[in-house]
Amino acid sequence: MKHEHAKPLPSEKDEHVMTPSGPGIAIDTGLEPGRTPRLGYTYIPDWVLLSDISPGAKTLYWTLYTHVNTLRKQRGDTLVWTRQDNLLKISGVKSKTTLRKYLQELKAIDAVEARTGRNPRNPLRSQTVYRIHELPKKTYAGPLSLAEFYTWPHNGDDTAALG
Repeated sequence: MKHEHAKPLPSEKDEHVMTPSGPGIAIDTGLEPGRTPRLGYTYIPDWVLLSDISPGAKTLYWTLYTHVNTLRKQRGDTLVWTRQDNLLKISGVKSKTTLRKYLQELKAIDAVEARTGRNPRNPLRSQTVYRIHELPKKTYAGPLSLAEFYTWPHNGDDTAALG
C-alpha cells in the first residue's frame, strides 16, 4: 500500500548521490542523503562515550538521558524519574544487580547522581530520582572530545590502527 508521503525508492539505474564537501567540490559517496531527524533522538556526550567505563554503563547513561524532558532541560532541569524495570527493558540490561553496577560506574565519573526515597504518591514504595550531567566536573581527568582522545597520552600507537 502506497502512502501519499512515501517517495519511490531509487532504482538500480539511478546515479550515485553526490555530496558537497566544500565550495565547488563534490564527492561521490554512493550513499543516499541523510534523513532529517523528525522523531526524538538522544545523544551521548563525548566525554561519557570516551570515558573508561563499560559499554553497559554508557548504554545506561544513554537510556537515562532519553528520559530527560526536553522542555525542562531548556531550564537546566535534567532530573529523571523512571522505574528500574523501564531502564532494564530499554537498555537491555538483564538484572537489577548489573544495572546497579553500571549506575555505580556512572556515579564514579560524576555523570549521574541518584537519590532514593519514598514515593510521594505511594509511601509504601521507594522511588529513585536521577540527575543526568551533560558536562563533567572540573576534576574529570579523561578526554573531553574525540580530538582530545586521539591526542591523549595513554592512547600511544593504538590510534594509528583507528585512522
